[in-house]
Amino acid sequence: MVYEKNIIRKDNLVIGFVFILLGSSFYNTVDAWISSFIMLFFFNFIMDSYQKDYPFSEYFNAALLLSLISIYYPNTIYFAFLFMISGVNFSNNNWRVIFTILLGLITPYIFYFVFAYVSGSSFNIPDFSAFNLFDFSNLTLDYSPLNIWVGTLFLISLVSIIELFRWLYKKSIRSRKSFLTIFWYFVVSLLIAIYSGGDYFYFALTPLAVIIGNYFVYSKSRKIANILFVILVISSFYYKHLIAYNV
Repeated sequence: MVYEKNIIRKDNLVIGFVFILLGSSFYNTVDAWISSFIMLFFFNFIMDSYQKDYPFSEYFNAALLLSLISIYYPNTIYFAFLFMISGVNFSNNNWRVIFTILLGLITPYIFYFVFAYVSGSSFNIPDFSAFNLFDFSNLTLDYSPLNIWVGTLFLISLVSIIELFRWLYKKSIRSRKSFLTIFWYFVVSLLIAIYSGGDYFYFALTPLAVIIGNYFVYSKSRKIANILFVILVISSFYYKHLIAYNV
């Protein structure tokens, strides 16, 4: 997607490899993997709204997918903030677009209500206010493989974000607007994860992989980028090895 949209112009496998590295270190379920995969299409529809004055079909499809995911992961509904962010970024916000988004969000629940009524089953609306603040007090400062991996990921993420904003003005207008949307996608997903528990951190991997991949591809400091890449690979494989063998 990022290559077809000309977000990253160098066609390579770095982003996919980074995503696999990050995702392999999570105890994710099949539901989380499928939901994260659907989120790719959700974000793709948002990116397709670029330079469209009336992106009705794009926003409706994105809202429809987001609503479906919210049935299993209720707090993902707050990714709807991306509609407002992209609307401002792509300059295509208007009341008809907002109505289209709302229609897409409620459509699955209308079908769910009709199905529950016809089948005589109960209609249970997900609890969209079930916040479970991530407990940072449980984190310990030691040299465990998990802390080494988290520390490495935090360092690379910080460097990647700084590098992104340093070189953002040199990118094309479309790439610039797209990366701003991706950055806010990461911010929103991180906030949702912090206030919803560890299960939601998996949804932050997609935008983070794009941001980190952009750094590894375009960084002018090749030695530093290569060293950080090797450290990320080693720490990820080592931590994944411990998970696989329950060490």
